[in-house]
Amino acid sequence: MPHEPVLRPWRVTDAPTLLRHLRGTADLATQLPSFQDTAEARAWIEERAGLWYFALAINGVAMGNVSVGNVDRTHSTGRMGYWLAPAVRGKGWAKRAACTVADHVLFTVTEPVFRLELGHRVDNRVCGRIALAAGFVHEGTERQKLQYGRLRVDTHTYGRLQTDPRPAHEPLALEP
Repeated sequence: MPHEPVLRPWRVTDAPTLLRHLRGTADLATQLPSFQDTAEARAWIEERAGLWYFALAINGVAMGNVSVGNVDRTHSTGRMGYWLAPAVRGKGWAKRAACTVADHVLFTVTEPVFRLELGHRVDNRVCGRIALAAGFVHEGTERQKLQYGRLRVDTHTYGRLQTDPRPAHEPLALEP
């Protein structure tokens, strides 16, 4: 029986697990770099140390990621992203993790951001439901924003402001 997930910083010891998730999950291959080996996964983790990148850990094993990157301090904005390994999807943890990290970055940290942005491929309806449940507002569609080989795809764009209503949720434990 899995314990309650915890959001914690990524650790270099998570590199083999990260590599395994990316190699074993086709939809993650389009979202993250194509790591050739554990050393490249470790480098990815090390580059994000001290940033708002959190592993969703279950029983100590990293099973997903929730992050805020591309932070622009001039305009007080950041870009949220999230993914879970297939084995732990469908349990409501992505919504809780997204809400927890969004609240942390919008309200708790020393220099909070005012606006979080989020986008997903239009064919990824689950990601859209998670965004809405996490308090993001659908703002539009960006035409042909992403490219996969020769294929260009549209994305839905969402935003969440400090001034937006906070969604009701049961936060996950978050290790700073």
